[in-house]
Amino acid sequence: MKRSDVGIVMPVYNQVPKYLRMAIKSILKQQSYTNFRLVIVLDGADEQTKNIVYNRTRADKRVHIIDNKVNQGVAHSLNVGFDYLCQLPNIQYLTWVSSDNIYYPRFVERLRQGLINSSVDIGLVYSYFYFMDENDKILHDCSNDSKMVQSLGKHRPLDKEEVLDLIPVGPSFMYRKRDAMLVGKYRRRMLEDYDYWLRMSEVTGIRCIPIPLMAYRRNTEHSVSRSISSLHGHRRWRNVKQYVIREARERRNISTELTIIYVAEGRRNVLSEVENLLEGIYTNFTIWIVSDRQGEVKEKLKLIPDPRIKILPYRGPHVERVYQELLKEVNTPFTLIYSQGLKVHGFDIYFLMKRLKGEKVPLIRSIKRTQRLKKLLDQNLTLINSLNHTSKLREDMLKS
Repeated sequence: MKRSDVGIVMPVYNQVPKYLRMAIKSILKQQSYTNFRLVIVLDGADEQTKNIVYNRTRADKRVHIIDNKVNQGVAHSLNVGFDYLCQLPNIQYLTWVSSDNIYYPRFVERLRQGLINSSVDIGLVYSYFYFMDENDKILHDCSNDSKMVQSLGKHRPLDKEEVLDLIPVGPSFMYRKRDAMLVGKYRRRMLEDYDYWLRMSEVTGIRCIPIPLMAYRRNTEHSVSRSISSLHGHRRWRNVKQYVIREARERRNISTELTIIYVAEGRRNVLSEVENLLEGIYTNFTIWIVSDRQGEVKEKLKLIPDPRIKILPYRGPHVERVYQELLKEVNTPFTLIYSQGLKVHGFDIYFLMKRLKGEKVPLIRSIKRTQRLKKLLDQNLTLINSLNHTSKLREDMLKS
């Protein structure tokens, strides 16, 4: 028997018995490549969950079980599991799996082979995946954005800056132990994997294996997707994500590109308008929210905490004067003045910024977006690098 060169960690808290049995079976009984070690970390699991794990793995010598008596979270469980695996000299490739997903027979084989066949500067590979509901039904209604993000890196390794806004790595992945030793521990509750991929992208390259290798169970009782499906949960998740991205930019010495000046006076929908900006896939901006009622605005914005928001006092007798004064203080290459009467989404900013920087990204996705972006420029919602830049952008849009 060959020595195992792949190490897998499965953190387990409490899980629906059926899902747990299926997940374990898909790894231990159905994989085409079998030379791996599986570490199951019981993280304060109840007796029913423990019994399933022990009963389903008792006869398999590839399995090592670590029983944490108190629940300490996914990051801690992953660190405990990988600490064990990294002490085994033959382990060269690492991944982790969830206790409610299903992993297809070539999951381990194809990811491992993807790393072996890649150049030495590629340390992380990922594949496509399907969404699955609580009844094991495969869902095919993935959003266009999910498809777009998944396709990144299909034909070439990802650029290290692309992953900041469009991290494509989902729940199907594998990486070299060599690079894991450089990256360090998992951390950041709710975004353990996202934070880890950003840090890994700083030490190695990433590429895609464009085939689905597993099914990700969505919005079930113990799933992460359910915990962030509520409005409050999503806002918490988004806030943590922005702190993770900001830390990554600081590590890479990347400065903020865009300042958005938003005068809150006279607006009825401050919360929804600001949140629309925060929801986009482009994130390298700061929002200056200007108001002479700072206390009231701060109270509203407590619902959407975000490190990109800065609240400033209203200065001047009229809004034009406020813009003039604030523009003197802007130190980013681009500025956007969010004037009254417009609706702007974060996705609009993504397309505009890409085009302003001369990047070949499709700008127009729909007639409504075309009209909105033209109106955005025409009414002096101004992206300022130079007036010529803005005029040329509008010409390009009119030709689209």
